[in-house]
Amino acid sequence: MRTGCVLSCAREPVYEVQLANYLKATGIAVGLLINFGREIEIRRKVFDP
Repeated sequence: MRTGCVLSCAREPVYEVQLANYLKATGIAVGLLINFGREIEIRRKVFDP
């Protein structure tokens, strides 16, 4: 299984959109959005065409 990943230092909606576009363009089904702000936050996104 392949997984896409986007890393950021701030939690902004633009990164969620970027990850969704990346998943759609590459055909990868699962992606991780990792935020290294004040607290480490990991969000899992699933692309379902």
